[in-house]
Amino acid sequence: MQSAKRVNIVSLKLVREGSVLYRERRVQSPEDAYRLAACPSRPEACQRLIETESH
Repeated sequence: MQSAKRVNIVSLKLVREGSVLYRERRVQSPEDAYRLAACPSRPEACQRLIETESH
């Protein structure tokens, strides 16, 4: 018989911190998710996305 092993117990809680209007209405790619998450909190990241998409 093997000795018992200690395991960690964790929890994860989702908390709504706010909301934004999303023009595309659906997240269909990882890039969409990144754009949605990055733009409200980091406008410079959003600007870089806009610049790279326009090239």
